[in-house]
Amino acid sequence: MKQALDNMRLVEYLFEDKERAVREMEKEGMIDKAHIKKYRKDPSLLEQDTRRGLYFQFISLAVVGGFIE
Repeated sequence: MKQALDNMRLVEYLFEDKERAVREMEKEGMIDKAHIKKYRKDPSLLEQDTRRGLYFQFISLAVVGGFIE
């Protein structure tokens, strides 16, 4: 859960330059090939999807850990 929270904080730094974030995440293989064009065209979509995924992960871990019922 701490790692998910840390990742949520790192998103702020990662997306200071949205185009660079797309390039770096693509280079690391973190973007599904089916979505690369969409994210290159509008990098803010990648930021939104990344934030949603991390939020979902955090909430899921909190529920499983018994912090949220």
